Parts: sequence; C-alpha cells; structure tokens
Amino acid sequence: VTSRVMMWEAEANEAFRSWKIEGEDVSFRYQDDWYPLKPGSRYCFTVEYETSDGYVAPRSEKACFEMGLGHSKEAWGQSSWIGSDDLKVLRTEFDISPMLLQRASSARLYVSGSWGQYYVNGERVSVNESLGVGWTRYDKKCYYATYSILPLLNSSRNALGVALGQGWRDLANFPPKFEAGDLGFVLNPNATEILPGRTEMKGLLSKSPTWTARVVRMIVKVRTDDDGVWHTVAQTTGKDNKKMKEQKNDTVWQGTPGPVTLDSIFNGETYDAPEAEKISGCFSPHYSPTNASLWAAVPNIGGEAWARRAVMVAQPIPPIRQQETVAPLSIRLVGMSEDGKNGHFVIDFEKNRAGVCRVLLPKGERGSNITIRHAEATMHAPYGYFGENGQFLYYDNLRSARATDSYIFSGASDEAGQFWQPAFTYHGFRHIEIFHWPCGNPTANGVDGDDDDDDNNVFGLPTYALRCKNFPRIQMVHFRTDMDQHGDIRSSNPVVNSFWEMALGSLSSNLMSIPTDCPQRDERLGWMGDAGSSADISALAFDVAAFHNAFLELIEDDMSTNGSIPDVVPFYRYGNKPADPSWSSAFIFIIYSRYHISGDIRPYEKHCGGVELYLENMYRQYERRGGFEGMEKSGIAWGTYGEWVPADVHQRPSATYISAFNWILTLQQAAEMAQAAGDIDRSILYRTNASYVSREFLDVFYDESSSTFGRGGQTELSLALRLNLLDSNETMRVGTTLAKRLEDDGGGWTVGMFGFKYILQSLVKTKNAGAAFDLLMNMADPSLGYMLTNDVEPATTNLWELWDGIHQGGSMDSRNHHMYSTIATFLFELAGVVGNQQPGLGYSQRTPLRLLVGGVSRNISSVCSKTKTKRGPFEFCWEIEGGAGGGAGMGTESQQRFFTTSFSRTTFKATLSAGIYSNVTVPIVGSLGNLLTRNGVYVMIEENGKEIFQGSLTRQTVEISHKPVTGLHRLAYDLQSNSLMFLISSGKFNFQVLQAAVNRDE
Repeated sequence: VTSRVMMWEAEANEAFRSWKIEGEDVSFRYQDDWYPLKPGSRYCFTVEYETSDGYVAPRSEKACFEMGLGHSKEAWGQSSWIGSDDLKVLRTEFDISPMLLQRASSARLYVSGSWGQYYVNGERVSVNESLGVGWTRYDKKCYYATYSILPLLNSSRNALGVALGQGWRDLANFPPKFEAGDLGFVLNPNATEILPGRTEMKGLLSKSPTWTARVVRMIVKVRTDDDGVWHTVAQTTGKDNKKMKEQKNDTVWQGTPGPVTLDSIFNGETYDAPEAEKISGCFSPHYSPTNASLWAAVPNIGGEAWARRAVMVAQPIPPIRQQETVAPLSIRLVGMSEDGKNGHFVIDFEKNRAGVCRVLLPKGERGSNITIRHAEATMHAPYGYFGENGQFLYYDNLRSARATDSYIFSGASDEAGQFWQPAFTYHGFRHIEIFHWPCGNPTANGVDGDDDDDDNNVFGLPTYALRCKNFPRIQMVHFRTDMDQHGDIRSSNPVVNSFWEMALGSLSSNLMSIPTDCPQRDERLGWMGDAGSSADISALAFDVAAFHNAFLELIEDDMSTNGSIPDVVPFYRYGNKPADPSWSSAFIFIIYSRYHISGDIRPYEKHCGGVELYLENMYRQYERRGGFEGMEKSGIAWGTYGEWVPADVHQRPSATYISAFNWILTLQQAAEMAQAAGDIDRSILYRTNASYVSREFLDVFYDESSSTFGRGGQTELSLALRLNLLDSNETMRVGTTLAKRLEDDGGGWTVGMFGFKYILQSLVKTKNAGAAFDLLMNMADPSLGYMLTNDVEPATTNLWELWDGIHQGGSMDSRNHHMYSTIATFLFELAGVVGNQQPGLGYSQRTPLRLLVGGVSRNISSVCSKTKTKRGPFEFCWEIEGGAGGGAGMGTESQQRFFTTSFSRTTFKATLSAGIYSNVTVPIVGSLGNLLTRNGVYVMIEENGKEIFQGSLTRQTVEISHKPVTGLHRLAYDLQSNSLMFLISSGKFNFQVLQAAVNRDE
C-alpha cells in the first residue's frame, strides 16, 4: 500500500507539507522539525492510498486538530494559580470590546486545577464532564483542559465562575509519598503500618502552608480571524497581582465558601441548598451580592513550591464523562420516622459501578436533608442479617470511607422536581441506603396501591410504618475516562458472555484518569500490580492508547534517578519504593501491551531510556540479594506482595518466585521491543541478561526428574510455562504435571492474580484445552463461576478481589477489582484468536495471523470477537451447526442431494485491516473427520452467498482449486489438523462451508 498525506494550517487553507508512505505499515509519526506546529493553531489533513494492484482510493474527507496553548511561561502569560481551602466558589467579571468580538473566529477557555466545574455567563462549559482534569504528580505537571466558548461570550460585560472541589489534592486522604521534603512535608512520626507497605499517614505534618487543595489556573483567549492573533481577555490573578496589561479590565477574583460544605473522594459530598440561595446568580455578569461579607479576595498561591515547579501540560487523555445511567432493580421501604413523614429505603441497582446517584428532588422542608450511603453488598452471613439491629447494607469493606452524600433542602417552591447530582466525589456501589426521604402524605393503603400490608412488612414493623406516598426517583450515574470501547465478545455460551461483562465492568469502574485498583474503599489508587496485569485486556477492550501513554509518563515522573519505581503511581497514600518487582514490572508490561496488542512500538521508543534505567535497577536488586539462590537460602523474600490473594494460601509460591518470573518476562519483552525498534545494543543486553537469570531460575526452581517447578502448585507451573524456557518435550511434560496438579486439586482454582492470568493459556499451550475449558466453567467455590452464580452476592458487572470475598469481612474485600479481568484475554483465545502471536495483528503473508474456527472450546457453537489495533478494526465470528446426525432439514433445496445424516454447516466472518494476512482454520467437524479417512467428505464453500468450490476431499487432497475471491490467496486441506485452511488478507469476508459425508450413490 502507498499512502499520501497532505496537511495544511486551517486558516491558510493550502498544503504546506505532503508525505508519501510505502509498505505494510502505513502509519507515521509527525516530526516537529518537518514543520513546527504553532500553539493554538488549527491544522487539517487528508489521506489517499493506492494498492499494489493499481487501485487508487478516493481522497478522504479532511480531518482537523488544534494545538494546545503550550507549557511555556510565555504561553500562560500573567496568569497565576489562585485558591483557598475555605473558598469553594470563585468568580470574576471582564469586558470584551464589541469590535474584538465581531472579529473573533474562536474563543478558548484553558483551565487547570483541582476538581472543578466552570461557567461562562452562567452557562456551564463542561456539562457532560465529571470531576475534573486528571491526576498527576502536581509538582511535576498539571493537566489543563480546553473548551470552546465563543457562543457563550457577550460583547461588553462577561462573567467567569468556578466551583471547586479537593479531588485528588486532598492531603488528608492523599498525602504524597514521593520525595516531598522540599515541598514542605514531614511525615507523621507516629504513623502506623496498617497493611504491608501501606502506612496510614492521615496525620501529615507540614513545615509551612505550601499546599492548597482547591486551586485553579485559567486563561480566556479570543482569536481574531483577520490576523490570526490570540488575545487574552481574562485570566486568574490573585489579590497580590497587578492589573492585567493586555486588557483594560481588572479581573479581581472573589470567592465564597459556597453550598458544598463537604467534598471528599472517600467520604462523599454535602450540598446545602440554603447556602446556594445566598449566592444565586453569582456566575452571571453584573452580579451584586446581597451580602458582600460572604465574599473575599482569592489569594495568589503561585508561590507554593509545587506551583513553582509544575509544568502546564494539555490533558493527554479524554475527560471523565458519563457512560451509563442505571435504573433501580428494586426499591424497598424498610422503615419510617416516628411521625410518618420520612422514609428509610434500600435500593438495588443490580450493577456494581463507579459513579454517583442522580436524584429527582421531592418537596422537602427547609433545613431537612436526605442522606445516601453507598455500598456494594447487603447484610448477610457472616456479617449479620438484612435488617438486623437496623443494619441493611454492608459497609465494613469500605474501611474509613464514609461514602455518604447529603442534600439539605432550601424549601423553595421550585426545588421539587429539580435534579441533584453530587459533583466532587464518586463511589463504587450496587446498593444505596436513603435516609429521611420525604414521604408526603401517607396513603390509606399499601405502598403498591393495594390493601396487602404484607408486601413490605418483612421486618416486623407496624403496618402504618410501611406507607409512603412518594418513593425515591433516582438513578445510578456511571462515569469513567471517556475512551471508546472497541472490544467485544459474544458467544452462544451465556457463562462466557457473563465473564466478559464482569471483566469489562470491573475495568470500566477503574478507569479514573489512571488505572485504579478499586472504586469503593479508602484507596482508589494507581496500584501498579493491577495496572500491569490488566494492560492487555484494557488494550483489547478500550482505546487506551492515550490513557496508557499518559500513565507511562506518570510512572517516569515517579521514577528515581536510580531507576526505582513505587508500588503506586502517582505516589500518594500507600505503597513502597522501590516497589515489589511484580508491581513495578507494570512499566514494561504496559509498554509491551501497546506493542503486542496494538502494534505500536512508539511507547518503547519514547521510554527506552527509562526502561534501561529500570532494568538496571532490578539487576542491582537481584545481585545485592545474592541471586535467586541467595534469596531462597536467606529466607528473605524479594518482594512484598507476591502471588496476591490466591484461592489456596497453602499453594502460594514464594514472593521471590513471583518476582523472578515477572523480572524474566520483562527482560524478554524489553528485548523483543528493542529488536523491533532497531535498538540492537539494548536488545542484545536484555536477551543476555534474560538468558543468564533464566538459567539460574531453572537451577533453583526446576526439578527435571518430576517436571515440576517450585512446590508444584498451579501458579508455579503456569508461570514457568509462560516463560518458554524448556524444549518442546519438557514443556509438554510440565503441562502434564500442571494438568495432574489441577486434577489433584479437584479441578478447581488455587491461583492468585498472576497464576490466574496464565493458567488457562498454559493448559491450552500444552494440549490440555479440555481441562482449561472445564476450569473456566467451574461453578464451585472458589471460582469465577461461583462469583457469577452464588445466591448471596451474584456478580454482574464486577469481579471480586478475594475468591471467598462474601465469606470474609474487614479491611480488604472489594467486590470490584479488575486484576482478574485478565480472564477476558483468554476469552479471545477461546474465540479462536490464537495467542502468543506477533504484535498488533500486523502480519505478513509469511507470518499470517492464526484464526481458529471452533476456538479451543467445547459446548460453544458460535462466537463473535472484535477489537481494534493501530491498523484499524478487527473482527472474527464463527458458527458451527450440525455434525453427526445433524443434517436433517439443513441447507437449501439445491444442496440437499449432497447431505447424509452426517452433515455440518460452518460460517465465519472476518474483517482484516490493511496489510493484515490471516490463516483461518476450519476443522472437519465431528465424525466427518473419521469419514474422511474412508469415503471422503463432500464440501461446498460459498463466499458472500456465491459458490466458489464444490467437490470431494480425500486424504490426498492438498491444494483446492476455487473461483477467484478478492483477498483469498490460498485454499487448502491440511491432513495433520484435518482442517480446511483459508489464507485471506485486508478486507471483509463472509464464508460458509457445508460438509457432508460422500453419498456412495452419487
């Protein structure tokens, strides 16, 4: 394929550059030295391509992009950071001359800070966004967002308004653990370690007031069409700043505490509507406060140490946006106040999601409130019983997080019927408990309008207490970083489909500008172990390119000069540095997922220096500990966490074994990427180191006589097979050992997060696909199937952190952890997208992508899988009907003469992007394979409804002569696999294969 790209500055409307790109990989990276792109400018481009057979495609429609404001001090001019933890609502007014606005072609609001909502002339400019700009190391970089606001501006007087929350800048809950001495922080000497590597530091001390939580930095610019100049018309300037020079107006910022009296990620939000009344209209121009004493000048905080050091960076990831609203599955009235005015409700949304509730407000008395508490589970044994001692929901697994939102009524006549949705918090929940809900006038009958008082009288309450006229009208609002979901799997097996939804849901609830561990308890951090484990499935399911690229930047921001990386990125609240090796390995795993899944080597090229520094640090740690042998002899493990939360703690490998595995795997992956990038010296270094430590790994952990690694547990055997350290015969023997281990374990899971990721692939790899499928379909406790089908807390859009989570209580039993979402990676293999292939589905004719109709499954008759890579969309769907005795009534009338009682119909569809070749295997189904050895099998093949081959196959058949089909390069029969082989490339295909035993009478 040959592509041509033409690019031009939008205002110039003529091409300043064109490129010609040849070869299989038609993407390219823009280089600044080609033509420097100017901050704030808009550029457009078109693409056309020509194939090797002479086809020239029409030129594409133009696509455009706009450059950001830039990060230089000049770009941000005289603007400064402003803020105060006591002032949560900020405003200013400014003038724009009518002549300037008439000449304007565009206007932009550039804004950074803590969580915020932004207003221009009373209109919110970020309506569909939740929370604020993404989380960073604020002393390294601060993201800023850009909004188009020209239609909102007035000639003459304008108003800017900001409502601020603490978000991730809340020091009480997110104290920095990075080297923060020069930022004025001193850790509490009385801090206590509450879990390994998790030091409780809420008592953070400070040398000086150097950190304000609620902050904002903002510029408003207008671009004039005739000269292409950007004019600054407003910006944040604190009370110590001089007036702006670019416009003759005084953007004095005033602030007030506002109606949000509490905002905390962990604890929730309280909204005081009477306080909102006091500042009504404050975001509109010409505002005159009824009580000027409520307002104060907003301080300039640009002198704080983090603000002096931070670089302004255009937010490289999509904002957090609403993805779904969920209606309640059930609303239960469980109690009422003594006067019968207020109800107590428990609501089940069926789905466990991250977000908040949106409430249609009822009529409430001034000063009264409704309170919502969020939880993942109802009370059940062993915690207690639903309704026992007035407890209905289980809160212990939230730890210190209160997860409580409250609304205080103003009693205004227009308040009822309005929506309220908390702005500066989020929760992970399936259930909520609502207190003090105004019932209105109690009805004369039951809540459902009949006289059956027993409908809700399950707690022995008096009958009058179960009557409430107004039930809550409420929705769950789920939000996350707004990435397209481009991956999907649908099959004829409902359990497989449920596993996909569980994995996808757990990922979706933990995409909050970084990959968090969980959305519900007092944590919600960028734990590297979780992020690394789920990197592959994240790339298969979502368009994570920008998301992962940004997270890699954050990892390097937290990397020390000696190459050490923390357990948590950004490095706040919990974790150690250097990290557990199995956690820090996420740095390599995420880069590799971008290469292996999406075919993009650019992340390695960008971070190759950091990769080398990190791997050097790992090697020094290894040497200081005397190698694997020294670690095992000393009994001092290399790593803190190891095989995290295994189903059977008695089979838990040593942390050293897990660290050794992950380190070797990172060396192998780094070597592969360096080779692909042409970074030959580093590739040789990494391969040499991988070979050296792999030999010691085998010496220390492998018993050749018994084909066993370590103590012979499921995890140890599965991980060793993933490393590919043995020859084919030994690999199969270790696979047999793994299958026997699984049998001895009763066919159930004993693994933790690392063994779980690789055990199914390792079984398939060693020709134990049946055992893998049986393990996948296991419904006994503990298993994924048990999470799905238990009658206490059946999972829907979530995965438990603990295999026996519903039987444990206390500090660590999240119901929505994504580390087990790796199951969905195996589901692609189950669907026939065979694993361990070359990167990005970007194959040549010599090394085609392997697709297997029928997959590695049993009891699955159809699957459709899709994803997207750097090259474009990929889809593979198949369906198998019939088999021995299955031919009756199938096929068209013209086809019936070929059928006997042994018949099958197989269809498969494939979408392959430009330059991708695939070898699709279609097996001779069931007993027809045996018939082939005697009489042969009659086959009819159609593509898109048109017959391309009809005839008999015998054991001597190899090449199959067929009618021409664009993109079909070869059709053959493979005796060894007893399958038809289709070599196809670059296009959309729809094949149908009819198979029948040969009729002797024909």
